[in-house]
Amino acid sequence: TRPLQRVIDAHSGGVWGLAFNRDGSKLASGDVKEVNVWNTEDWSAERTNWTYHTSRICCLDWSPDGSLLASAGTDESVFIWSLRKKLKRVQFKFAHKGGVVGARWLEDGRLVTAGADGCVVEWDTKQVCDDKFK
Repeated sequence: TRPLQRVIDAHSGGVWGLAFNRDGSKLASGDVKEVNVWNTEDWSAERTNWTYHTSRICCLDWSPDGSLLASAGTDESVFIWSLRKKLKRVQFKFAHKGGVVGARWLEDGRLVTAGADGCVVEWDTKQVCDDKFK
């Protein structure tokens, strides 16, 4: 027998990115166009269908305080989502030519991304996120 405990079958396509928040209480998953957030205590959906990407989402990372989620992928965009303001988002279009292949938050709130263009970019997200999510 397999030690399988749970299957979450809620995506419309293949899941390409996963990220737990720092304390493990939430899991974000991304497929070809949408991001979902799950409560890991009971695997209920905290947020489903953040659907603004236009292709594969391969990078997800939570901010250090767990209030924001960055998503990025082959559509060359980086999105920042807030669980507190679920209908709002920040988008950095054309962040990396050819797609984004990595995204990580630093402890001070800056976001760093890497792309198929051979570049690493540091984003100062504080002001734009404060303005959008206040």
